[in-house]
Amino acid sequence: RHYEVYFETSDSLATNLLDIDNLLSLCKKQYELVELFQLHATCHYTLPEMVAYFSNKSDCRQLTASDIPIFIDRIQRCHSLYDTGLMRFAGLKRYRAAPIDLFQYDTCFRFNFSFLTLEYLLDKTFLSTNETRYTAMWFLKPTKPIISANGSEIHTSNTAHDLFIEHFYQNSKFDDGRTKISALNFMDIRIPSAMKQIRADMFFVILAISLIVGVTVIYLRSITVALMTNICVGLSFACAYFSYKIIFGIDLFPYINLMATFILIG
Repeated sequence: RHYEVYFETSDSLATNLLDIDNLLSLCKKQYELVELFQLHATCHYTLPEMVAYFSNKSDCRQLTASDIPIFIDRIQRCHSLYDTGLMRFAGLKRYRAAPIDLFQYDTCFRFNFSFLTLEYLLDKTFLSTNETRYTAMWFLKPTKPIISANGSEIHTSNTAHDLFIEHFYQNSKFDDGRTKISALNFMDIRIPSAMKQIRADMFFVILAISLIVGVTVIYLRSITVALMTNICVGLSFACAYFSYKIIFGIDLFPYINLMATFILIG
């Protein structure tokens, strides 16, 4: 699990992130995010960092416009191996086992950087256009728990949710006119965050269910018929969940589907 932050350009007419001003903008945000996430001791993979690496620079703040063609040439030279699936095979194998000796000495495979760049940091139009409209920043979570000054553990689902609410929700802080955040995924917290919000709104859920049952009893003038109606509606969601999870194998059951309750009862 890790922190993923996706970026695009702020200007809808100039969508290429492989521009020196955009790269320097992303570089600045990379350092800001490292501070914000408190991930100074773990790896992070970003587009400006890779451009700097391929130009033998240790800091993306040293980037110049001449570094971009070097990066493009390097990635384009390796893309034929990427298309064959060989780079992906080697990259995934490295995640599961020791590196393949043969690949350690080929620049296209060194440290998996070309694989990571093509797989995650550039969009699919790059190979034909030498441009990318979107990019991702990956910040890896520490393997060992980290305790903050107040004694609580950080880098958990709860702290990631609080971080999102405090710094990213309806906040344009990371839009500097050059690049902006287009999407986020913090440690796969979508479901935990949704459930946390549902628990916070549970009073309203109970109130809504009570009102629905009450209205159907009054409208139908029969407690038995009203209860059977609501039970049938409830069972329909069980069938829907079974179809999602078992038949179609979809892990995420959108809880907004529960809004169909009002339509069914109506």
